[in-house]
Amino acid sequence: MGVTHRAHIADKLIAAGRPASQPAAFIERGTTPDERIATTTLGAIAAGKVNVESPAVLVVGGVVTIRERLQLGSLSQPRSSSQSCSPSRGA
Repeated sequence: MGVTHRAHIADKLIAAGRPASQPAAFIERGTTPDERIATTTLGAIAAGKVNVESPAVLVVGGVVTIRERLQLGSLSQPRSSSQSCSPSRGA
């Protein structure tokens, strides 16, 4: 359903304030040997310029650019184990 209505979904995100230039990606057939990732923008999706087939997941926002950074090996080092996080409430 999301793939079928992708232009409408992108239009609504843009109308709600997301920039048309915001990165977006579709992950088709994720975790299978036939996986394909189509990197684009919300504007291109809204304009119907992205060819995608189901099943696919739509990812929107800056997180899309992490894929490129992972491929280049440029992510910063993870936090050391000496840094602690506060437990969540109710834990």
